[in-house]
Amino acid sequence: MKTKIFAVRHGETDWNIKKRVQGHADRPLTKKGEDDAKKLARDFKEKSIDLIFSSQLKRSRKTAEIIGKVLGKEVRSTGALNERDFGSLTGKTWEEIGKIDPKFSDLDRKQQFNYRPFGGESAEDVKKRVDEFLEFLKKKYPGKNILLITHGGIIRLLKHLHRGEVLAPYEIDNISVYIFDL
Repeated sequence: MKTKIFAVRHGETDWNIKKRVQGHADRPLTKKGEDDAKKLARDFKEKSIDLIFSSQLKRSRKTAEIIGKVLGKEVRSTGALNERDFGSLTGKTWEEIGKIDPKFSDLDRKQQFNYRPFGGESAEDVKKRVDEFLEFLKKKYPGKNILLITHGGIIRLLKHLHRGEVLAPYEIDNISVYIFDL
């Protein structure tokens, strides 16, 4: 039995507008972010969602709570879906990061997943926790439709792991939906 994953990036925050790396910063949704989550919730009414899991970060939790309320589903939070911790690079724009830590941008482009920016997580660290969580879902909830409310970095990683796509710093839009079979 295939488990179907609907991975959704959280709604818009003020730092999304300013193109700042959020990482583990706990930024709230903007009014637009909340409104977009409400619209998406209506779309999910027809998808027969069995479970909703969310990152522990405020922007994802709020998005999940809005959708969960419309679907009548409890939201379960897990650190496995949290965005990558960018350490001291959190709050910077990618342009600023390129000046502060050029090695980080260069190694990410070259798919060197073991590099940790100034006290943050490596992509390999994130991959490990996401892999473990997906294995848990496969074993515990076979054949279920599961909604994951998470972050752009986690969705890029899912696309890399399950579609073989390059793990590159391309943009994942707020409230966009990606579907994967486990």
